[in-house]
Amino acid sequence: MWGHNESTAAPARAPELEREARVVPEPGPVLPARPAPSLAAPAAGRSVIGRGLVLKGQVNAGEDLYIDGEVEGSIEVKDHDLTVGASGRVKANVVARNVYIAGTLHGDLKAGQKIVIRHTGSLLGDLVTAGVTIEDGAYFKGGIDIVKPGVDGKAKTASG
Repeated sequence: MWGHNESTAAPARAPELEREARVVPEPGPVLPARPAPSLAAPAAGRSVIGRGLVLKGQVNAGEDLYIDGEVEGSIEVKDHDLTVGASGRVKANVVARNVYIAGTLHGDLKAGQKIVIRHTGSLLGDLVTAGVTIEDGAYFKGGIDIVKPGVDGKAKTASG
C-alpha cells in the first residue's frame, strides 16, 4: 500500500561484508596444572608456621621464619629473620638476626641487628639488640639493652 514493496527479503549486501574473518588458534604446548594458591610452597628461603599450627618445643631454622600460628618453647634463627605475623602467638626466648613483631610475643629476645614492634604488636620481655623500633600503638613491657653491632653484623656486648 502507499507505493511500498512489502517484501520480506533481506536487503542486499556487498560480498566483502558477507565474509567473516575467523582465526583458528594454533595448538600450543600443554602446561601442567598449577596447584591451588593455598597449597603452593612458601617462598624459597622462608619457613612458615601457619595459623592452624601449634608447636611446643625447640625451633631451629636455617632460613627466615614466619609465624602466624602458636609456638611455645625456644626459637633460634641466628643468621636469619623472625617475623611474628598479626595472628602469631609466641611464648619463647628468641635468638635471630632481625625480629619483626605484628602479633604477640612473650619472652626474651636477642637480635644481632634490630627488633621492630609493629603497631599491632605486643612484646613482653627483655631485648638485647643493636637497634629497636617501636611503632605508635604497639605494646612493650621489659628492658632494652642496646649493643653495638660487630663487624660481621652481629650484636656484641661491652664485655665481648
